[in-house]
Order: sequence, then structure tokens, then C-alpha cells
Amino acid sequence: MADPYYLAARFPAKEQAGEAYFPLQKIVFEAKELCDLSVYRLAVSGVWHVVVLGVKPPIELHLRIEAVLTRGVLVNLRADVLRYLYGRRSDASQLGSWVEGHYDH
Repeated sequence: MADPYYLAARFPAKEQAGEAYFPLQKIVFEAKELCDLSVYRLAVSGVWHVVVLGVKPPIELHLRIEAVLTRGVLVNLRADVLRYLYGRRSDASQLGSWVEGHYDH
């Protein structure tokens, strides 16, 4: 993948993570002609995170993503979490250009 990219933030609860996740989903969907990104909301070790990853977007889009994620605390993810998410992204790309799934575990 050319210019891999990710930004992640942690949030105190699932609801606060959703306040970033859903707007980011919309931003990425509306910019799908300009970017190749995925958005995830997940708990890592019991802490809620929102992650945007894929191919590095144009700077204007990056700044919009960063502005939403700073509602939480920007963090670096563990390598195993990144591998898992890139694997999910790769699997989803086999299904189509826009794949959406919501799961409660």
C-alpha cells in the first residue's frame, strides 16, 4: 500500500467514541472519490477507540479527520491491533468499495 496512514483516538465510553465515529464515517463516505480510508470504532483492552486508516488522504481531509478525533485523546495503536485492522480492511475490500458492519461483542 502506498503511503499507509492511520490516526486513532481513545474515548471514555462507547457513546463518546460514537460522537466521533459517525461523523467520520460520513466524512469518508462523502470524500470517497478523494480517499481510500476505513473508519473503525472498537474497544482495545476495554478502552473505546476510533481509528481511521488506509491510504494517506489529501491534507485538507487529514485535517478534518484530525479535528474530529481530537474530541478524544490521540494515541498510537499497538502493532497487533493495527495488523488486525489492516487485515479487516483487506478482507472488506474484497466485498466492494463501501462496506459497513456494526457488531456488538
